[in-house]
Amino acid sequence: MKFSLSSPPYLAVKDKLACWVVVFALIIVQVFCYGPIVTHVGFYLDDWATLSFLHFAPKAGGYLGLLHYYLFNDSRVLIRPLEVLHFGTVYYLCGEKPLGYHIVNMIFEVASSLLLYKILVRLTARRAAALIGALLLLLYPSHDSTRYWVICSSVTLSLLLYLGSLQAAIVGTDCYLSGAKKKAIIFQLIGFLLFFLSLLNYEIFLPFAAITVLICAAMAWRQGQKLILPTAFAALPLILGAVALVIYLKVLVPLLGHGYAHAISLDPKVMIATIVQGLDLSTPWQAGRFFYEQAQNAIAVLTSSEKIRLVLIASGGALAVLWLAYRDNKEPPEGATAGLAPLRPLDLVVIAALAVFLSYTIFGLSPDYMPTFITLVNRVNSGASIGIAIFITALFQALAVRVGRRGSLALAGVGALAMLLLFTLADWGLSKPWIVSWTTQKEVRQAVRQLKGKIDPQATLLLVSCPRYVMWSPVFDGVWDFQNMVRITLDQPQFNANVVSERMTISRAGIKDVSYGYECGVYPFNKLFLMVAPHPELYPIRSGDAFVDMVEQRGMSFGLDKKTLSKWRSEYLTTKLEPSH
Repeated sequence: MKFSLSSPPYLAVKDKLACWVVVFALIIVQVFCYGPIVTHVGFYLDDWATLSFLHFAPKAGGYLGLLHYYLFNDSRVLIRPLEVLHFGTVYYLCGEKPLGYHIVNMIFEVASSLLLYKILVRLTARRAAALIGALLLLLYPSHDSTRYWVICSSVTLSLLLYLGSLQAAIVGTDCYLSGAKKKAIIFQLIGFLLFFLSLLNYEIFLPFAAITVLICAAMAWRQGQKLILPTAFAALPLILGAVALVIYLKVLVPLLGHGYAHAISLDPKVMIATIVQGLDLSTPWQAGRFFYEQAQNAIAVLTSSEKIRLVLIASGGALAVLWLAYRDNKEPPEGATAGLAPLRPLDLVVIAALAVFLSYTIFGLSPDYMPTFITLVNRVNSGASIGIAIFITALFQALAVRVGRRGSLALAGVGALAMLLLFTLADWGLSKPWIVSWTTQKEVRQAVRQLKGKIDPQATLLLVSCPRYVMWSPVFDGVWDFQNMVRITLDQPQFNANVVSERMTISRAGIKDVSYGYECGVYPFNKLFLMVAPHPELYPIRSGDAFVDMVEQRGMSFGLDKKTLSKWRSEYLTTKLEPSH
């Protein structure tokens, strides 16, 4: 059967209904799983730094002036300029209300899952299996930080752009193999642009260029074509995208200003340890055990409304999968792909394994990103979720052929139902600390709001009696969040504020905070005040003894060790005994 670009499987008239069913199912699952959660989460850690840059940007320039100021004043986004457009636009539309940021991220997630569905339909010729893979990508609980930490929504946008580039590469390869060279070039140009934009936003999916090339090569192989030219054709836009990124970082960024530089470690031990740890977390026994524990935590406090939502999620997703499985059985798989040969399950298993492996390599360039499930660093698992989704899709593709029509329906329904229940409950369990953290932050911010106009702009405010973290979710941890929140709330761009922590040292002159060699702040006693959360009362601190005594009396509720108090007393006593200069 001759391939026709005008009616590929995902645009054919007979498949429009299936596509709408998939869109509806993804939206239902997303809204009922995460919708109520995002109304109760907010900003965390570096989110406040981003908001501070945007809050204090000159208002005269309007939208473009806001983006210009953000680009040239935040060194973090100078190396990732698409973040300027992303966060600058959402800030311009939503201001400092977190809900808009989270809704935008939810839209990115649904769009990414829909793209993966389209990709998997082409690669497997099984719409039900493809939807299961898309639902897995949407719900997989290994990287909750990308769902609730606003800055980490960059990962979601980069995922969307990468999957768009992969879809363009697949269509371009089909065009190339069918002889439609001009159309193939157009799609490859689109793929180059999307891949380059993905890298300009967040470079996490750079290693996935190899996955795109491997998929396109496998398509050519299954079509009975020679591999060299189609593979080179698929690789060229990706190589150009990577080269363009290097040119931007090494040539343009120094001309524009001082961009934030990430320290790169070429230590083979770090690389191997990162990959091994990531692969271990991706195994069914490790991931399944963690997800089951989180699901149990959610079940223990499940409300009536959550039970209703859980039924809607499970029934909506499972029914959509069942209906697509029925369609797959009714129409031969080869008809669903307009004569294009799908990949075999073994092909997809190899691609999936390589995707999981490669996803951790970029984080192996730093010792600070060891894979984990339960800290903010778990965004490193985002790429692996693509590989796991492909693997599960391949598994259902293989089993559907072996168990027959009725068996495939039962398999699709039961498998989808189990996955939806487990992942939804695990996601809800993981969301609890983020909700508690934001509730605490709002109480503290309300207290700070009462200080507006009552505190000297030259003063320093130190927060005590407030948890720095709720499990893995940050509350206020230092200058990067608390200081920026205070500056925004008081509308004072130079105001000094911090959180009392073990990092601090005391001298005769005042208090110093140093984190990983970076001096966060030096605070003289003559203008120092303590705020005991969540109350707005201020306590003036004029000596090291007064500071330690106040912390001991009012600030030991959340994790400060008494050894820290002893260390501070010793430091202050030592400096008091030193002769004055």
